[in-house]
Amino acid sequence: MNTARNPRHDFRFTSKDGLQIACSRWESSGPPRGAIQLAHGLGEHSGRYCELIAALGDAGFVVYANDHRGHGRTAATREQLGDFGAGGFDLLVDDMFTLSLLAKQENPGKPFLLFGHSMGSFASQQYVLDHSQSIDGLVLSGSGILDGVLELAVTAGAENPDFLNARFAPARTPYDWLSRDPRVPDAFMADPLCFPALQPASAVSFLATSARLSDPGSFQNSPRFARLYIFGQ
Repeated sequence: MNTARNPRHDFRFTSKDGLQIACSRWESSGPPRGAIQLAHGLGEHSGRYCELIAALGDAGFVVYANDHRGHGRTAATREQLGDFGAGGFDLLVDDMFTLSLLAKQENPGKPFLLFGHSMGSFASQQYVLDHSQSIDGLVLSGSGILDGVLELAVTAGAENPDFLNARFAPARTPYDWLSRDPRVPDAFMADPLCFPALQPASAVSFLATSARLSDPGSFQNSPRFARLYIFGQ
């Protein structure tokens, strides 16, 4: 998406391990009232959020997003899709914070919000444990408790990678769990930058975060931020 109303600017920054992280900034339709950073879900990329970005731009927000490591334009080859690299999920969250610093520098004095969806919502949960003072509000979409997801995965077993779709059987597609809107799984399957699962080491890195995120003390000891909004898919 790159319209006269919400022009898009693509850029990259270098992560701590040398990886080039692909990012985009979408301008607001009018004078900006604030900035929002999007953290996308597992197996997809920021380009799948065009409708949301357009709505946010119309509401006066400058929007920032990066394609997570192992995702989208950040993955140099298809073989790298689903691979966080040696830094794992922790470095993915650190990449998000680096983008936040860039976004806040470009929008001084403006409210700054973090929006995380699905895997991006869990990354956002970890983000606020260490960096909540950097945001004015947090929006979590399609989120929950990661230790619950881990329990489901363990119960299903490695031989059943489609455990998230089990409750929708008989399912129309392997990705009915993504949304009640049938256009969403269809678009996911048709997108060459989308993929079904993380590579094994990256999946372990992601699910290992559940121990920290399920500890109430982790959030009690983190600095507070202004607002929290949670909604389902």
